[in-house]
Amino acid sequence: MLAWWLRNPLLPYAGATPGASDFSNNSSPASPDLRRLTALREMRQQLAVTESHLRQVAGAALSAPVDPERAFDYLRKLPGNRAIGVVVTQDGAPLAWGGQIRTALTADSGTSVITTPFYTSLQVA
Repeated sequence: MLAWWLRNPLLPYAGATPGASDFSNNSSPASPDLRRLTALREMRQQLAVTESHLRQVAGAALSAPVDPERAFDYLRKLPGNRAIGVVVTQDGAPLAWGGQIRTALTADSGTSVITTPFYTSLQVA
């Protein structure tokens, strides 16, 4: 989770947890342990929000048209965030996709964390 948090510009480095990843900041909570717990709490919250959003996108993707050309048009508009990608498969093969796909897809259902030397992604299937 920490690798994902450090790579995600949407997670708080200021605001509610100023200096969340900089434990030398004296304006944040008193002890390093408290700062760490605060940062982990914020990260856990953001992961829950992101997973919920990805579940909504995955659910909406199930309404994609069966025709591949129309499915591409439908899925292109679906993610709503350029860091999110969605793929619809048919019989185990990709039928259509939209957004950014940075890691290989897994056959796992549910939520998975996929890591590569360059990316860490959250996959919801």
